[in-house]
Amino acid sequence: LVGVLVMMFLVTLVIRCLQEKRAVTLGLMLGMIHNLFWGLSSTKWGIFAGMVASEFAGLYFPIIVSMRSANVGEEEQGRVQGAFFALAAIADAVGPVLLQSIYRETKDTIRPGPGFMFVVAGCVYLFGAVVACMLPEDKAN
Repeated sequence: LVGVLVMMFLVTLVIRCLQEKRAVTLGLMLGMIHNLFWGLSSTKWGIFAGMVASEFAGLYFPIIVSMRSANVGEEEQGRVQGAFFALAAIADAVGPVLLQSIYRETKDTIRPGPGFMFVVAGCVYLFGAVVACMLPEDKAN
């Protein structure tokens, strides 16, 4: 429910205040933060804090979709959308397999520990945020 409210009301407000490039970066950084909370927390409050951050982390996706469609012509919309969702499907297939293998190797260790898969996921979000920071202003806003 909170995620729906975020998408309905907060996305446009964040875009107005920060512009698209910074809003994408914010969403990806919140994704990193929520994964780090889940991966490093040893208390319930840390897990709950991660859950709160995760509700706001998803705001990057509709902004990326908007940015991508604004930067291609009408004749390329279908190809770009198809490529984008193909990459998302590959990530949806590879991500769980990768994270499960990391969990399997670290679940019985003290360091890095069973939450290490979330730390790796946080690093992926961080990489995305760095890439978002490098987007040219004229194409991202």
